[in-house]
Amino acid sequence: MPRAFLIVGVGGAGRGVCNLLKYELEQEFGSAATARTEILVIDGPEWDPNYSVAGSYQIDTEPGSDEFYRVAVNPWQQIRNLCYGIPDEFTRYLLPWLPRSEALRIPDAAMGPLQEQWHLVGCPSEFHAYVFVEASEIYGRLQRQYQAARALAGDAGAGDTRVLTVVIGSFAGRTGAGPSSI
Repeated sequence: MPRAFLIVGVGGAGRGVCNLLKYELEQEFGSAATARTEILVIDGPEWDPNYSVAGSYQIDTEPGSDEFYRVAVNPWQQIRNLCYGIPDEFTRYLLPWLPRSEALRIPDAAMGPLQEQWHLVGCPSEFHAYVFVEASEIYGRLQRQYQAARALAGDAGAGDTRVLTVVIGSFAGRTGAGPSSI
């Protein structure tokens, strides 16, 4: 039986579930930590009113938060390289998700090197480029959250530090439609 939990939300749907879960845990136990639960959301915008709970409640998205990893690197250049057949260290990772024919369909207006946030509405597989460009950083955050969950499990006693890890994302959406199967 697991002694603690790590819940990872990927994209908007994952964020929505994590927002609701944290809200319910705080209502029931006072905090997620008291319920031996660590939460990590991997998403773009710091605030998304579509997934808030009880009006405006959401996980902590402040800079330095342990609950939120904001994907910030814009993979525009890597997608352009894919379009024009210019290999770089990321194109081999993007190809299974984003064939060149699909990359060529992405309008330049949907992304650009100067945009702080970009949106690929209607371009589900292209959004996975974020994950490949920031893979090392995301992996580091996942390791850190897992270790924090193990510490919560150890605090529960009995020397058992098993952690049940659950990844939540939407297979119909953009961000969560693939990273959970990597």
